[in-house]
Amino acid sequence: MSLGVVSVDERSGYGNRDTSLTLALAPNPASGEVAVEFSTGRLGGAPYRIEVVNMLGMVVYSDESTMVGGVTNVATFSVAALPRGAYVVRIVARGSVASQVLFVQ
Repeated sequence: MSLGVVSVDERSGYGNRDTSLTLALAPNPASGEVAVEFSTGRLGGAPYRIEVVNMLGMVVYSDESTMVGGVTNVATFSVAALPRGAYVVRIVARGSVASQVLFVQ
């Protein structure tokens, strides 16, 4: 199984703090549980939001939590109830966004 990785590097107004996000989805394509692995630089303690968006722009899944900085965070969700097709999974944290296309079979 291979993980597709997308990374976004943004610098915020918080001094020289690294606010980069790296996102990986597995499995992709998926029909059940999906693991979202993301690394957050030094944004530890920051709230984050995971969203799954369909091709019409509608958010079909959303979850919020607090991330641990400097390590890989993992969140899981099920796509079993979603129709087949392409979706965008995105992580939003303190103005940084990383996204990747997820295919549901």
